[in-house]
Amino acid sequence: MRSTPGSTGVSALGRPLLAWTLAALPLLAGGRAAESLGEASRLALVWIPWLALIGWPGRRAGGRRWPLCLGLALPQLALAARLDRELGFEVSQLLATFLAGLLAAAALGEARDCARGRAAGWYGGLWFLLVPVAPALAAAWGWAGDGVLAGEDVASWLARLSPLGSTWGDLRPGAQEGWVDALLRPSVLACVGLWILVVVFERAAGEES
Repeated sequence: MRSTPGSTGVSALGRPLLAWTLAALPLLAGGRAAESLGEASRLALVWIPWLALIGWPGRRAGGRRWPLCLGLALPQLALAARLDRELGFEVSQLLATFLAGLLAAAALGEARDCARGRAAGWYGGLWFLLVPVAPALAAAWGWAGDGVLAGEDVASWLARLSPLGSTWGDLRPGAQEGWVDALLRPSVLACVGLWILVVVFERAAGEES
């Protein structure tokens, strides 16, 4: 069944609206909901749905969508950073969380928007491994290897490789990391590497055609 231009536009707006709604939940939490979050970083909690959905594979509706996503996310991120300062988070940690999330989100969004044809298929598979599968494997490996040094090492490596796992590690205060180190996180490098692979696939496909 052929989709109409209108339905394509609605579908294109679905991801940003869903991410915005999910990201707003920790900011609007009050009472017992806020108590259940404890001292968890609101900035990290806001980043997680955006990082999960900004690069979600699917049919392109035309144009670059990730700048719109970041435009919607920035006010939420600013409010989340203010709430985190009230919780006692250091500015350096918040800056590291923000910059790592920003670069990872931009790389994933640009990779998705650039991927066409066979490159889109490669992107979808690699995105699936990097974003949802790596942190899931990290959790499973950490549970299976509980008390085993090698298991803990593998779980930590898998978690740091994914932007979701890396951001999850920012939930608690106390991490000592400079902004330069944040830009060199394995998760950031993996997202940038994915974008570079998409560009290479696109150029190779263009030379073959």
